[in-house]
Amino acid sequence: DTKQLLRCITKGFFPNAAYLHYSGVYKTIRGNQDLYIHPHSCLYTLKQPQ
Repeated sequence: DTKQLLRCITKGFFPNAAYLHYSGVYKTIRGNQDLYIHPHSCLYTLKQPQ
């Protein structure tokens, strides 16, 4: 069932979800912990969204 599969995937990814805080740091949705993009990540050189 596709619906169950999507729920399972979403439930597994949610603990890793983050938002861009106004201070310029990414923070986890759960726990509000600071996150930083690793320098070797392909996202590291991209500008942060405004």
